[in-house]
Amino acid sequence: MQAVYWKKFGFSEDRIETVIEAILSFSEVVDPKIKLDVIKADPDDNKILECAVACCAKYVVSGDAHLLGLGEYEGIGILNPKEACDLLGIGVI
Repeated sequence: MQAVYWKKFGFSEDRIETVIEAILSFSEVVDPKIKLDVIKADPDDNKILECAVACCAKYVVSGDAHLLGLGEYEGIGILNPKEACDLLGIGVI
């Protein structure tokens, strides 16, 4: 998660830290063993899907148009940051 991106939209350091801590509290670091070729327009985006599949994620949170365009992948919801904050009830956006 890039705090620089959040600062661009005027979030305070405290708010950024709170949101990142909330996200990390239910996050898992994975090393995917699979390779996907789902997003042809930007193959680097497939890394996100590979990680999500590897850890059986329920959601991917991204501002990336290619990922968001999928809506979901193999039952994994793909949300933009506002949708994720709304889901978590932290309403920062």
